[in-house]
Amino acid sequence: MVIAMRMGAMAMGGPAASREARLMIDEKLAANIDLGIDLITGKLGTRPEAVISNSIAHYAGKVRSNRRRLAK
Repeated sequence: MVIAMRMGAMAMGGPAASREARLMIDEKLAANIDLGIDLITGKLGTRPEAVISNSIAHYAGKVRSNRRRLAK
């Protein structure tokens, strides 16, 4: 849903689309760096199941906040 909302916002073009594209890239880079740090420091757990579950939870919160923002 968030992907479709973002694509719709960017399809309109103009300055707002450029801001959304930049925000998307910045958010993805930050989220991936944070996840990598959590993985290296063991914050995601040690068992594969825990790492997967905690990785999904890491991204889920960010997706929820984007959905709320884009729905406005």
